[in-house]
Amino acid sequence: MDRVSSSRALFNKFLSAFTIEPSDGIVQQLGRQGVKPTDLKAVILSHLHNDHAGGLEDLVAAAPDLPVYISREHWKAFGEHPFFAGMEGATPNHWPRNFSPKIFDYQDQPVGPWEKSYPLTSDGKIVAVDTSGHVAGHLALVVYGESGTGEATTYLLPGDATYSIDVLDKEEPDGINDDPARALQSLRLMRQYARQTDVVVLPSHDANTPRFLAERVVYQPK
Repeated sequence: MDRVSSSRALFNKFLSAFTIEPSDGIVQQLGRQGVKPTDLKAVILSHLHNDHAGGLEDLVAAAPDLPVYISREHWKAFGEHPFFAGMEGATPNHWPRNFSPKIFDYQDQPVGPWEKSYPLTSDGKIVAVDTSGHVAGHLALVVYGESGTGEATTYLLPGDATYSIDVLDKEEPDGINDDPARALQSLRLMRQYARQTDVVVLPSHDANTPRFLAERVVYQPK
């Protein structure tokens, strides 16, 4: 969800540049799906890196009462230290004005191998679990949903805790992380969960994720 004031975003002037048109904005993309920002119940951020939170400013401007959830550990690391956050790949200058997200602490409610979790919905169908390592306080979501036929399906949205299923299988922490030991532990917890539960894993940066979702592909750890 990237937003820039010009059509050209330079993430590294020596390595890459790409054009983001106004039609690429998160509000516009939602509109093409028939969804208005005011239709949303909440935004849950795995972390504040720009490629995961870059459209937040536009969303909150369009829906000022929209709650935004972030783990306490991550907010302490990034939200309370915007200069550090900027050095780490966030863009605090594009956070919503007077940004005041809903900060949560994990509760003693086990989910699979995770000893603690945080239910984000009253029915407990969307649950946050800690997958720190990529950054402090990074979270993943366990979603107890349904398939198109009404069959119960469990999903794991790992954010950047793993970039792809291949990386998850190899238990390889990504090359951009704050704590390799915690990143490895997060990978192992996700794999352990998949051994215990039939789960569709949807990494944020895996080119196959749309297919995994459409076909409800259950992850089978190697």
